Amino acid sequence: MLPTCAFQHRAQGRFGLHFPVHNTRHMVAQMGRRQMELKRLEDGERAQQSVPQYRTQGQLKEIRAFKEASAMAHARAPASTLAMSDKTASGSETHRLQLLFGRYYMWHQVGAFLFVAIHIPTGYSDKALRWEVSPSGRMLVQAEDSGPVIDRQLAGHLDGSAAVQGFTSDDNTLLALIMRVRDEHTEGSAEAHHQSWRRLFVGDSDGFRSVQPPYSLAEGQGDVTMEWPLPGWVTVEQLSVLITPDELEVTVTPPPNEKSVDAPMRLHRTFWRDPDTGAKQTSQPVDVGASAWSLQAASSPGATTRLTVVLAKPPLTMDEIQYRKGKRNDNRSAGQQTRPADAIGDRFFADDADDFNLEAVVQAMSFAMCGTAFVAPTPAEAYGIAAKHPFWATQESQLRPATRSHLKLIRQVLDDGDTVRRFAQQVCTYHLHQLAHEPGTNQCTGRAVAHEILMLCKVLQAVSAQRM
Repeated sequence: MLPTCAFQHRAQGRFGLHFPVHNTRHMVAQMGRRQMELKRLEDGERAQQSVPQYRTQGQLKEIRAFKEASAMAHARAPASTLAMSDKTASGSETHRLQLLFGRYYMWHQVGAFLFVAIHIPTGYSDKALRWEVSPSGRMLVQAEDSGPVIDRQLAGHLDGSAAVQGFTSDDNTLLALIMRVRDEHTEGSAEAHHQSWRRLFVGDSDGFRSVQPPYSLAEGQGDVTMEWPLPGWVTVEQLSVLITPDELEVTVTPPPNEKSVDAPMRLHRTFWRDPDTGAKQTSQPVDVGASAWSLQAASSPGATTRLTVVLAKPPLTMDEIQYRKGKRNDNRSAGQQTRPADAIGDRFFADDADDFNLEAVVQAMSFAMCGTAFVAPTPAEAYGIAAKHPFWATQESQLRPATRSHLKLIRQVLDDGDTVRRFAQQVCTYHLHQLAHEPGTNQCTGRAVAHEILMLCKVLQAVSAQRM
């Protein structure tokens, strides 16, 4: 049995090991005070979480970042907040502002429907949330006592005879919109087709913040390959590819006699950077000198050409060679020490990041309205051993658990009588506002709007009768 003393010396050679045998009184008191402090912090955090307007430290940091970006946008464009267009002087500066605010929304077009999910960082349950889509295509989303999250012009035309459906969360931090695009008639054809949107807002690059980007990516240990299908009339002379250490910009200028596109096709993407190091990151995401691109011509008339861009990654650093066993410290391993296994990794393009799980909301709306949804793999799924690829989900079991949860809520909202009443009031307000601003523009549209308002009034009467 060891003697009762503060330390025990066990001789093993000339200098033996020393280790404590039992805790002294001052150590017991110190451990007790430490445990009481931890308990006090846990009780305080639990009490704060019970408050309806509680925000975590991460959410408060996001609110501060949004307010700083909003102030910067107002300082640069006070007359038209975030109404950035192609006329802006600096394209890189414009894209940087678009990327700051683009994090808060995602969209997707499926047939005649346009689905938009918007995160409002400054939304609270006791603060009013203002959102509207004007007949001219101006979208405004703004929380009370805060700058607008979106105040921009839509890139396409909506169907004026259809309602804009909007659903908000209880805490006013999420807004889901369902809109219908306008039908277009081609010359020599009596059939109408739906307008295909290349971007959501004026000034954005093609596919910016879309759930289904216009390109496909294949990322490996040493390079990233991007393939972008283009119209068959595209040649090398009409193509401009610019690769910088931070961005990739592709511009396709259509010939004067080409009527299939009304504006140059433009792809502008920013490479991923470690958020912990940011601009202080020593290694560049891409080795510009080793990167290359090629254009595969159309094999037959009417076929598409294919642009292939190979972005080479820089050589491994000494730290990656010696301590990481040759494994690159890039976007594929982001959050390896702090995130759960299914959330490890980030997408190569910062423009495609989904920081607020908006993809699941867009997919749920798409599946609820169209019976199908485009599912892109998460970084953990795309970079795993059994890499997954994008696909169209036609069965509810193919959706992720988060998407199925949103789908269940959306179906409950659509079936709820109170929601029908609020939605009908929004529809009536929208259509009456439209008729007031565009009187006599289209008699057929006016009759359709009046008929829809009449039908909604009958729905309100039926709901009220059921409630009584």
